[in-house]
Amino acid sequence: MIYLIKIIKHETGERLPILVNEKGFPYVQQNVFILTQRGLAWTTLKKKLYSISLLYRWADTNVIDIQARIESGEFFSEAEINGSLFNTIRKSNNKNKITKLVVSAKTFNTYIIFIKEYLQWMFSTFLLTISSTDYRYKVLESISLINVPRGNKIYSFD
Repeated sequence: MIYLIKIIKHETGERLPILVNEKGFPYVQQNVFILTQRGLAWTTLKKKLYSISLLYRWADTNVIDIQARIESGEFFSEAEINGSLFNTIRKSNNKNKITKLVVSAKTFNTYIIFIKEYLQWMFSTFLLTISSTDYRYKVLESISLINVPRGNKIYSFD
């Protein structure tokens, strides 16, 4: 699949990046996530979408259905993350710079943080659709991938 970032400019001047396929149709879940982040600068949102697109390009290449993994409770293996995903993220996709083969450490870390935020959001969103007695809820809660509301507080497991 192809993941392109399109910038929509509102008549007020506000810009909103969206992730679209090669035909210009938006990817729903990725863009809903970005809409939850609208308080951020559009350039930051664009970077988040780019990071998410790297995740999905990697998943497509490795025939991984991210949503199915989340719903099944089967997580990414260490080999998938360290041996494959990280290598995909490290490679520079900038076609303009012939000599630059990898992204900087700062850029790499930013991509990882944005991918983590997106996956946490996906897990949290999925948890809203299942019962708290469902075994998958207990598994996700126990491995601390999510922010679990407790009374009036939110406990962050970062």
